[in-house]
Amino acid sequence: MERRTARAGLRQRDPGLLRPLTAHVDASYADDDTRNELCAPAPHPHSALDWIRFFSDIQERIKRWTADPALMDWLSTCRLMGRRLPELTPEQRTALLPMFQAQKLKLEELLQQAQAVPAVN
Repeated sequence: MERRTARAGLRQRDPGLLRPLTAHVDASYADDDTRNELCAPAPHPHSALDWIRFFSDIQERIKRWTADPALMDWLSTCRLMGRRLPELTPEQRTALLPMFQAQKLKLEELLQQAQAVPAVN
């Protein structure tokens, strides 16, 4: 079976992290499902609604990444991150997840409201 990792943006405005993160995930995780989940392409916003979708995607990405202690350890030492991640215990990481979920639900609510309003040209 041929292993493939699709190239796409992983984090908006941070192309320097793309290749090292993808290479790390590809080398560290055996199955395609996990690699694709951790390196899902990030949408590139072009409109106001796209920005809401983008922040919703970021919340989901943070949730996936923080749930993986090994990936968080790698990210915390990666010099290409720009800014360092704070040192978090597994308990602190777990405590953040409900906040991310609440923010994601609010972003989804905003998207539903925006889609319910007819476009004005």
